[in-house]
Amino acid sequence: PRVLREAAPAFVITMGERQPSVFDKVAEQVDTVIQGPFKRLGLYVGNNPWKTIGASVFCSVICMSGFSQFYTESRSDRLWIPQGTDAKDEETTYNSYFPRSG
Repeated sequence: PRVLREAAPAFVITMGERQPSVFDKVAEQVDTVIQGPFKRLGLYVGNNPWKTIGASVFCSVICMSGFSQFYTESRSDRLWIPQGTDAKDEETTYNSYFPRSG
């Protein structure tokens, strides 16, 4: 028997599916590379919440320990004139010629 075939259309318009471009492939690789470490971190945090909380508190305490080294400077000449510069030497000379009377 003879089978009749329809002629194939010269072009086919498809909606939805398209071939990924080079940029799509690069973007997918970048996403994969960036998502990997965050996925592992999320799984670790989810499986070990108390270790994560302890490590966060420990790091915070270490960072806060530097606050014990702070001091407040109230002398304006130490605040606004850099130490060991010509400006500091000139200030000393100026004060010797024009002493404060107050």
